[in-house]
Amino acid sequence: NGFCTLLGMALPPAVAACNAAVTSVLKPDLMAAEQQLSTLLNDAPTQSLVDLIGASVRGDAPEAVAQMCAIRAKNFIKNDMTDAHEVDLLQIKHALVGAVPVASDRVRRLLCECARVVHAEEPWDDLLPLLVAQISQCGSEQPSDDAQRRALSALQLLYVIVRPFKSVGMVAADEQNDVSNTVLPLLPPLFALPDLRIAHMALKCFEAMVQQATPPVLKGALFDGWMGFMLEFAGSRRPEFDLSPGSPYTTYCKCMKRIAAVAYRFVQLAARRGKKQPKVARHFVTNFAGHFVNLWCEWLRFLAGQPEETRQSHAKVTVNAVCFLRECAAIEEVYPALPVGELCTALLFPYFPFNAEDEQLWSEDVNEYLRRLADPTGSKTDVRHAATKALLTLVSAKKPFQSAEHLGSVLTFVHEGLQRPPSRETDGFLHMLGMLKKLVVKTPVFASAMEGVLVNSIAPLMSSDNAVLRAKAVWICGLYAGVPFENPSNFEGMLRAVLGGLDDAESPVRMQVVASLAAFMSLKRTHPYLRDVLSPLARECVRLIDDNNSDFAVEALQALIEVFGPELSAHMTTICRSLMQRCKAARFDMQAAAGAAGAEDWDEDGEAATLGERGAFAARSSLEAIVSCVEAVGYDDAAMAALEGDLCALVTEIFGDDDLDLTEVALKIYDRVVYFRRDSLCDAGWAVFPMLHRALVDGAVDLFPQFLPIIDNLCTNHPRAFATMERLEMTHEMCAKMLDPEVLAEPSAVAAAPELISVLFLQLRDYRDAFDPAASQFLNLTLRALSVAEKPTVRAGLCTALMSALVYSAEATCGALDAAGATQAVLTGYADFVEKKGVLERRFPTALGRKVHVMGICAYLQLSLKGGRPEADAVAPRLAAIAAKCLQYNVPVYHRSVRQLHALLAGTAGRGAEGDEGYESDDSMDVEEGDDDEGGAYDAEELDLDDEPPARGSADEDDEEDFEIETSIDPLCEATCLSDTLAACPPSVQSAVTAAWPAAVAEMPGAQKVSAEVIALTQQLRQAARAKHQSRAATQQ
Repeated sequence: NGFCTLLGMALPPAVAACNAAVTSVLKPDLMAAEQQLSTLLNDAPTQSLVDLIGASVRGDAPEAVAQMCAIRAKNFIKNDMTDAHEVDLLQIKHALVGAVPVASDRVRRLLCECARVVHAEEPWDDLLPLLVAQISQCGSEQPSDDAQRRALSALQLLYVIVRPFKSVGMVAADEQNDVSNTVLPLLPPLFALPDLRIAHMALKCFEAMVQQATPPVLKGALFDGWMGFMLEFAGSRRPEFDLSPGSPYTTYCKCMKRIAAVAYRFVQLAARRGKKQPKVARHFVTNFAGHFVNLWCEWLRFLAGQPEETRQSHAKVTVNAVCFLRECAAIEEVYPALPVGELCTALLFPYFPFNAEDEQLWSEDVNEYLRRLADPTGSKTDVRHAATKALLTLVSAKKPFQSAEHLGSVLTFVHEGLQRPPSRETDGFLHMLGMLKKLVVKTPVFASAMEGVLVNSIAPLMSSDNAVLRAKAVWICGLYAGVPFENPSNFEGMLRAVLGGLDDAESPVRMQVVASLAAFMSLKRTHPYLRDVLSPLARECVRLIDDNNSDFAVEALQALIEVFGPELSAHMTTICRSLMQRCKAARFDMQAAAGAAGAEDWDEDGEAATLGERGAFAARSSLEAIVSCVEAVGYDDAAMAALEGDLCALVTEIFGDDDLDLTEVALKIYDRVVYFRRDSLCDAGWAVFPMLHRALVDGAVDLFPQFLPIIDNLCTNHPRAFATMERLEMTHEMCAKMLDPEVLAEPSAVAAAPELISVLFLQLRDYRDAFDPAASQFLNLTLRALSVAEKPTVRAGLCTALMSALVYSAEATCGALDAAGATQAVLTGYADFVEKKGVLERRFPTALGRKVHVMGICAYLQLSLKGGRPEADAVAPRLAAIAAKCLQYNVPVYHRSVRQLHALLAGTAGRGAEGDEGYESDDSMDVEEGDDDEGGAYDAEELDLDDEPPARGSADEDDEEDFEIETSIDPLCEATCLSDTLAACPPSVQSAVTAAWPAAVAEMPGAQKVSAEVIALTQQLRQAARAKHQSRAATQQ
């Protein structure tokens, strides 16, 4: 409070406000001072900043006030200054240049940050010449406190200029070269100054200048001088060991970090794969790489004997040192200098065991601890990650000059270590064994030896008193579960020991058992043992989700459901509700992260970003697991009735979030709910349909292909409830939106609209009283779109819709065409399009699609036989020929399908009758739950009915199963229909059929037989699949 009295004069307003903020005792006084300072900076920013910068370096100012002035100046320049403030940056630059050399260390760092922002806002052209002059003068003077102070301040301001060089594209290459060429020759003399901070800043500047590109001036004697300075500095300038903050030793470690980064940079250039080595990199390898190898090995030897805390304090240096040695292993000239055996077993090993960071994660965030085991990625200061990568490089022997013997030596070292009594080092041996897994399993001699290691060394650790070792042993067993076991009882014993971990008192061990479940699930030999513990596994997964929000538990549940879905039906309701709750919590985290981003332009530490990413991952994984749950429990009507309201409510909430990624998965859930709820659909289920309509009208056209199977299932399962004018009008608006020539959507998405129109005509044939009022609207929409459609994929879909309309009502369809005077043109255009070479095979690739065309053409021919169709003489023969070609293509597909259906029925019946043994004895597992759902159409994907692959970008191309209902024409035999129709047609039509398919008469009876057989076998397969599902669920209960 005596600052004003001390100065003996009035303070500038901004400085007085800072002084008041520092000395205020009462909160109202502090807030008033802060408000006054903010007002001054906004009203008179230039003068206020100059005053604050000047006050921060006054020798008679208290340190607290000086730091407050510097902090407020830095905060305003960095965060609050805008063009509207009209700050005179020239005055600010002059103030900074005068203040930095005389500032205290803390204040100097703050002022240099101000200088960095000012330099980024407006190039500081006259700063470099000033700094060059200061550096030259300091390098030529005798060492003194003043010279060292001026040298340090000049280097700190120089770093402001060169720091952007570390980022690609921030500064033009010519400008970088000009600065580097000027400065690099001037820095080496500064290493003679005693203050290690000067060497540190010189090395920081040097690292920034060589980070992205080697300056042209850095070659020959200058390059050798820099490398020599660094090697000499590392050996001769090392002060007495002292880890206290600000000690010379800690500054020395900072210097070593920069030296390691520079050395790593040049060895990276030399080890680049597939690229020619730059001359400077070759020179570095030839003359200096060996010396740096010795330097960093000595560094690791020193740290190997130090406590963990000491090693961690040197982590930043060690990471670059280890990375340097790893890159050297890929360079033939340097590899012989590496002590590979010592590195793997002595110098790197201390970084593998359980450490303080692991202990913190184990107690606070075991999910993250287990995630790092499963995905061992690390930060820039994670020495374990760097050491692990180095270990794998050193023993992999990928290069011809590398020795293949090191892997065996390291495995022997690990095996011997595991024979010792359990200790903290045991965790390190387990870590090495886990990280070497890929190399071990690829080498038959080592893979075959793993059975003994797992039985004799790993399994006993599961009864250790150390929970960490128990969890790590489970992890190892999961990794090596796929190695060959000569003695099946050994495998059984190992697996039972792992599953015994479900009863462990420590939740991390139980969580690791669950996390390793996916590895065991991939092996069919484990399924009998897992079936015995399905209920405890499911309960533990649910508990871990509820208590620990475990991602691994979700993944394990999904794996269990995909294989043992029916057996888990008794637990499925509980599982689903737990997953739904987890999804809601994850979405809350996402919204919180988005709120933080909106309020603060993302938090500086990235906590909101991490929260949002984790929330998005958790929400999506939960939704995908819910999809698997619904597919598994779908045949249980009571369970579906209990869940459908909550599931549809969840889908509604996700639609309201406007998150496309989650919406796509939510649509899968709704699709499955609609598919399985055949008797009735709750109000919450019907409430989703208007949201689909609203989303599409608002522009979500790319989602329409996902809407298609949903609307198909709604229409077929609940035709009377769906065929209301309100819902039909919504459907018409969606189709019209997609068929609008101005819509910006992929042709495959547009083609989904005529496919939906076709679905409506086929599925609502028996509900004409409800659909007739809207049928004309869909037909007119089809005809309008057909007249303007250009993309072949879309035209093909519209042609199928036209044929479906004929199947629905040939009289009404032709009546509409007659009213428009377009019957002849439309049917001729249809024939012209389909008769083009390759169209029938490429644009109508499925047997079901071609069947629609046969049935539509037959409907038209039957109508024409009644007379009054003047265009029939011209188009009927062509249409009949097209129908014959469609049937000709379908016959061989049906023959293949009969063989497949018999095989599928045999497999399904065997598993259903024999129970668990039959199911497990089948190695192919070609029928999965949900593949043969009751009522599901025999689509091309499920039964391989495609004789040709779908056209690229067609609506038929889909990697996932569509839960679709059979159409109303599925039970109809198109061969019989076509044969009966042709028998009544005039000779001209019959001749056209014979010309298109010469063997039509002879092969028609066989076509009728095989198509009828496919229909019958498909119905049997659906019934068998449902019976198998119910049998497995009953057996487990």
